[in-house]
Amino acid sequence: MGLRLNLLLISVIPILLFAAAMIGVVTRQTGTLSAELGLLIEERLVSDKRKVLTNYAELAQTAIRPLVEQEGDVEENQRQAKAVLHAMTFGEDGYFYVYDYQGNNLVHPRLTDLVGQNLWDLQDPNGNFVIQGLIEQARAGGGFHSYIWNKPSTGSEEPKVGFATGIDSWGWMLGTGLYLDDIRSEVDLVNATIGRSVQRSFLWVMGFGLLAVLLAAIVVYAFQHNLQRTADAKLKALNRRIVEIQEEQSQRISRDLHDGISQLLVLTRYSLEAVEADLESAQVEQKATLGRSRGTLDRALTELSSIARNLRPPALDQLGLQQALLSLVEDYEVQSRLKVYPDIQSLGDKLTEAGKSALFRVAQEALTNISKHADAERVWITLKIKGKSVHLTIEDDGKGLRSQEQSGLGIANMRERLASQGGRLIMQSSADEGGTLVRGIMPLSREHSTS
Repeated sequence: MGLRLNLLLISVIPILLFAAAMIGVVTRQTGTLSAELGLLIEERLVSDKRKVLTNYAELAQTAIRPLVEQEGDVEENQRQAKAVLHAMTFGEDGYFYVYDYQGNNLVHPRLTDLVGQNLWDLQDPNGNFVIQGLIEQARAGGGFHSYIWNKPSTGSEEPKVGFATGIDSWGWMLGTGLYLDDIRSEVDLVNATIGRSVQRSFLWVMGFGLLAVLLAAIVVYAFQHNLQRTADAKLKALNRRIVEIQEEQSQRISRDLHDGISQLLVLTRYSLEAVEADLESAQVEQKATLGRSRGTLDRALTELSSIARNLRPPALDQLGLQQALLSLVEDYEVQSRLKVYPDIQSLGDKLTEAGKSALFRVAQEALTNISKHADAERVWITLKIKGKSVHLTIEDDGKGLRSQEQSGLGIANMRERLASQGGRLIMQSSADEGGTLVRGIMPLSREHSTS
């Protein structure tokens, strides 16, 4: 798991947990609030309806009180009272009803077919004795009784709260009621409003959560990008320093070989020549031995000179990259017996010394790879300035490199040498079509790239 992903998870997980906890708390609190608020609203509305019913009942009692208290024909007074109550309605479903204490219906403006029926044992769908409960409240001095009853305007059975009061002198129960389905609608409306509010809260929480995750991702990306850029800069600086140390070591070893061991070997050769010249002609065997020794020294000097040039060609420091490459080409033609076509432009001081060394090492490594793997007959090497960079191109007509050969250590060294100086390597090779092209691109030194 990468550092960037670890940092992102460390930043995002607490945010997501906090958002989830907040949503859970909001959901729970909202559910509790919705239930409590619904109950509170229902109680308040029922209380209001009870007050209204009490007022209606007092109004009905006031309307028939003169008839109840009037002396004379009781049946006639009752008949007139029934007519008054039958005519008294309020709202769409508000009316008054009368039962005697035995449960016989005497007045019902909406359900007239009930008049004359005994409904003492009538129960609602919940098993609640409707008429018995109302009469019980009336006998007790007046009170409320809840039940389910048919609603005239809709024809459906709805919860209802009734208020019953007694007219003891006639043995009547006078009652009225209000349906509670509108309370349920009010509570449902409140719950729906709360639900919409909760949904909006969820959306806000999710929005802030996503924004926080996005900000965390941006911060992590910026931090990782800055960290990666710093690491790349340090790595490039380290590679540059390694290449510089390698070049310094090669230059020192080359100088030590030339100025130390090479000089000693040359002096030894001169000494052998002097001894050989002093020997008389009779000492043929000793002269032959000295000649062989001198030949061995000559080969050692040649080999030593070749090693010193490979480590650090003097031409690179004395005459520049152009002459060093031309000298490399001459030696390569002799050693490899391949035909090399050079087209090498003089650069002067347009490249840093480290940049020149890097391109020279790329040329050395590319030519070595051609000898080892290409099975080529011709090689083209060009060095030209293009725009703000120098292009070194080595191309052959060989069999091309296989994929595993293109990822070898030598090619990796070429890439590192160029990258340490801000350059890059391009390789084009195909084992099917044949031929390999190696191009090293090195930016010009700052004073020339800005001119």
